[in-house]
Amino acid sequence: MQMSLHHESMADALREVIQSAGGPKAVGERMFPDMPVEPEDEVARLQREFVEASKSLMTMANKIERMQSRVGLKTAA
Repeated sequence: MQMSLHHESMADALREVIQSAGGPKAVGERMFPDMPVEPEDEVARLQREFVEASKSLMTMANKIERMQSRVGLKTAA
């Protein structure tokens, strides 16, 4: 595909260049290789990590409560 030399605006010129380079997704992947390609995948990963961290915090809280109740029983006796 041969690109036009004349465009109505800079945005039109950029749009044509991006299309000729493989489209927005391909250009984005090349410009930002460290970013996740699919934002939905990143959201899902963060949600999984949040759930795991919440479970871990609940487990710790339960252990603390059990330990405190044991200490309370020992001091009362």
